[in-house]
Amino acid sequence: MSNRRSRGAHGAVAFCLTLLGAHAAAVHAAPPAGIPLPLNGTSFHTYDMAFSADGERVCVTGYDIDDMGASVPVLVLVDRERGSAAWRKPIALPDVVATAYPVKCLVGAERVVLLTNAATGFTQPGSSASVYVYAFDLRGNPIASTRLAVPGQNQYGYTLAETPDRLTVAGYTMDADDKNERYATFTLHLDQRLQPRGAPLQRRNGAFAWPFGARLEGDSLYIAGTFFPATAPAGAAGAIMASRMKANGGYVWSTPATHVADVDVRFVVAPDGTTHALSIGPDNLTLTTIGPDGKAHPPSFQPGTYCSVASIAPYGDGVAAVVKPCKGKHNRLVTLSLRPDKGTIVKTLPNEPLYVATKAALWSALARAPNGKVYLYTGTAGSL
Repeated sequence: MSNRRSRGAHGAVAFCLTLLGAHAAAVHAAPPAGIPLPLNGTSFHTYDMAFSADGERVCVTGYDIDDMGASVPVLVLVDRERGSAAWRKPIALPDVVATAYPVKCLVGAERVVLLTNAATGFTQPGSSASVYVYAFDLRGNPIASTRLAVPGQNQYGYTLAETPDRLTVAGYTMDADDKNERYATFTLHLDQRLQPRGAPLQRRNGAFAWPFGARLEGDSLYIAGTFFPATAPAGAAGAIMASRMKANGGYVWSTPATHVADVDVRFVVAPDGTTHALSIGPDNLTLTTIGPDGKAHPPSFQPGTYCSVASIAPYGDGVAAVVKPCKGKHNRLVTLSLRPDKGTIVKTLPNEPLYVATKAALWSALARAPNGKVYLYTGTAGSL
């Protein structure tokens, strides 16, 4: 899907932005030690990073470029307690797949699950997209894999969640002809062997396309991104929205995200359903927040010139994010709060940040050394 967004006005309420590298006279802690990872920092592109429920493990997924120039999904499990990578697995793709992009990894009590979107082509006639799910035990041994059987020309995964007896996957489908595109959302339950438990529930009431942020919590799917109605003219621009949907059908609420800048944007959903959009305008960063009840908070902005947002994660009442300044400067890890009086002391990482993830009071950040090696830095919220 193309990255299509509606334009929005800039917000008018300042938030607190603290750059890594800021210093406070009262705090002088040493930088955290990095865990070396078996990844190439010059070619690996991170798509997701997530903690286990107990915080002892972290999964990292993205894609790397092989010797033939093709993108290969990669999954890494990190043991935080031991301070080492437990294993690294390149994902074997069917021969019909031309390209694949990991969407979400999940570390359960006994296994690691990966959600991946794959395409048989790029924009050629006859190309299609499919959703694949892979499961590994905690030692990295393959357990099962499957291609989701969801009706539609193109299927894309949003996110997944695990309970003791099943895995739930949420996503959307898009069918197209010369005149129109037709969008629908779906949820599908899988058993421990990744076999479907019943038919997928498909709702032909529109869908969110990339870029998006999504989270399954209980019986609800919280999602934000570029929304398209059930039928849209081919090539139409979507609207930036946030929604809460029942996993078994129907919207609970939908709210426009009205102050999203138009250069670049990323979305994230906090565990309580709060949605954040961090976007880049010509001369500022804009934080747009919608609560779990669908009510929009006043937009917040920070002057500055940046070119892209690499990742965002919930942090306090706002987000932690990796942003890229323009003109070849190194990435910066920043924290953003809706409350100007709630500043956060942030320390410099020893290497250039690439990606950040959080879970309650825990945080982890991938960083790239000048020699291309990748390290995982991790700690508690007070140290970020």
